[in-house]
Amino acid sequence: MLHVEKGDHILLRRLALHGPQKCITDECNDIQEVLKINQSQYVYLEQSELSGTFQTVLDFFSVQYGHLLANHIHLSGGRCAYLKGGSAYFQVEGNEFSDCVEAGFQAGESSNLAFMQTPWLHYEAYDIKVVNNLFHDIHGAGLSVSGGYNILMAYNTLYRVGMDDANGRPWALVQLIHGSRGCYPADEFGGESGTRSHCQEALDQGAWGTAALGDGNGGEWIPNRNVFIMNNLFYNPAGSTTRYAQFVVNGPLVPPEQTQNIPTPSRTDDNLIVRGNVIWNASIEEGGLLGDNNGSGNIGCRDDNPTCNTAQLLDENSINVFEPQLRDPANCDFHPRTESNLLAVHAYPIPDFGWGDAPVAPSVPPGNPGNQVLLDYDHLPRVANGIVGALGVQ
Repeated sequence: MLHVEKGDHILLRRLALHGPQKCITDECNDIQEVLKINQSQYVYLEQSELSGTFQTVLDFFSVQYGHLLANHIHLSGGRCAYLKGGSAYFQVEGNEFSDCVEAGFQAGESSNLAFMQTPWLHYEAYDIKVVNNLFHDIHGAGLSVSGGYNILMAYNTLYRVGMDDANGRPWALVQLIHGSRGCYPADEFGGESGTRSHCQEALDQGAWGTAALGDGNGGEWIPNRNVFIMNNLFYNPAGSTTRYAQFVVNGPLVPPEQTQNIPTPSRTDDNLIVRGNVIWNASIEEGGLLGDNNGSGNIGCRDDNPTCNTAQLLDENSINVFEPQLRDPANCDFHPRTESNLLAVHAYPIPDFGWGDAPVAPSVPPGNPGNQVLLDYDHLPRVANGIVGALGVQ
């Protein structure tokens, strides 16, 4: 509905962009994205309502510097929102994401190398801070990272997420998966040969990907590094079924021969920290703590991973220990009750990010290393080691 290409310093405030309401399949909805922004910088979306697409409500490709603040993004047959294609340096805070099929918010996805911008040619997303958001009624994962570097997802409240969708696909609360990278023809590069040459020029600079024609969907190989999933509240009440796993973490992959420069093996769980989260998802039926999203049985967070493994996940998160006492979650009031059992659980300090392990050719500008979250969703001060989730007691 709104498309920005190669923009600079764009403020979008108090917009209402609505596709067909309650119609989120491509049989009755021909809107692929409600807001699509490509190859732009300094983009700010505030206090807006975006909804109604068969694929993705908000899709930013190779957008650096900006924020998504206090928006309602909902009603999608795919994901509510993602930032991909070398997007970087974004604050995603105070938003409501709801009623989407495949995911709530995702950092990264799959991209065409031909359209990525130097120097952001490696990871799908860099330095994305997703804090103090509300997620509800998401069939897929509430939080997802697909080829991300220095991604913080902290102090969010998620209610009824990771449920089975209409096609019976099982999901998880959180997924950590590889991003994918293709090289496919574009007329502006002169067709197939010009596109391949353009991709190879990026690879010669150190980009991750391939100059072989294809969309990259035969495999996902872009790794994750330094993803922190901390101090979130996940609450699936009775009747909100997650069949598969609490967390999807894909195991290591060896990129195919035609790809260039991608680390091998490519991992989704390098310095992955999942800590301080309160989870009530007791209706899980078939799976358990960890799974993958492709049925291969190749699952990450193995015992030799010092930051994410089964013992650590069980020890440093509250998983099905108690059902959180919230004021009126069925009607979207997710504040803890005055005497809520959540008050007895203390958040973990969030470590800062470093930038010393970012790829060096070409090198990207360092982002903000600080990960303190000083206010909550209501803009009230947070107490050190205080309550988890987006909201405090009022």
